[in-house]
Amino acid sequence: NESAQDYLLKLASFLEAKAYSPMTIRNYMAEMRYIFAYYNHLNPEQLTQDHNLSRVSGSLPTSTTSRRNTVWEGTSAG
Repeated sequence: NESAQDYLLKLASFLEAKAYSPMTIRNYMAEMRYIFAYYNHLNPEQLTQDHNLSRVSGSLPTSTTSRRNTVWEGTSAG
């Protein structure tokens, strides 16, 4: 979906601007592609933290979850 592609480009730019390592960028991009595929019935603008957190509930350590939430919030469409 074109909206998801736009979001991924913004995410990559955001992560690069924040000087994330190439491996971290690769991992976050892969995770977001997975989320977009998992929720393919929604546009990225419709996704909330609740979608992401309900999908990964209990599978990520707190520090990783907090870091991912920061990335999620920093790249909101708009």
